[in-house]
Amino acid sequence: MVKDDISHERAGFGMRLKAAREAVELTQRAVAERFDVNVATVSAWETGRGDPGVFRLRELSKLYKTSSESLLWENAPSNDAMQIAAAFDGLDERKQKTFRALWAAFLQDAVADERVNHIPPAPPHELDSDFGSLEPAKPYKGRQLEPHHPAGRSSGKSRKEG
Repeated sequence: MVKDDISHERAGFGMRLKAAREAVELTQRAVAERFDVNVATVSAWETGRGDPGVFRLRELSKLYKTSSESLLWENAPSNDAMQIAAAFDGLDERKQKTFRALWAAFLQDAVADERVNHIPPAPPHELDSDFGSLEPAKPYKGRQLEPHHPAGRSSGKSRKEG
């Protein structure tokens, strides 16, 4: 059973290596030349039959402009997500709270959007309790504004009629 799990992990790792290489539009030959190995070796890495090793993995991640974690782990955060997290960590507490509020509003809007198939759960945070649940927003039932008409054209009603 453990052998099957390892084979599955190796195959997934190989697929992520291949996808990362293709994302930066490199050929197996270009990677092989860069690391002074033959193309069959690169192919073996990408099919899970071989292992590039820890130090070469680090260099591959630089070459592919991704993190080692995203190559190793199936559910690793993307580079974009890690950059956002790093920027978030650099914010003061007030700005972090504002960002959380904006993110909660975005998620709330996404929940209401029927075109969105999957919304990942937001991690809990002690400051999030004052944002309420992520139920879809109720439609606005207040006074509707008259459409804007460029160049002074009106909808035919005067202000006093509306």
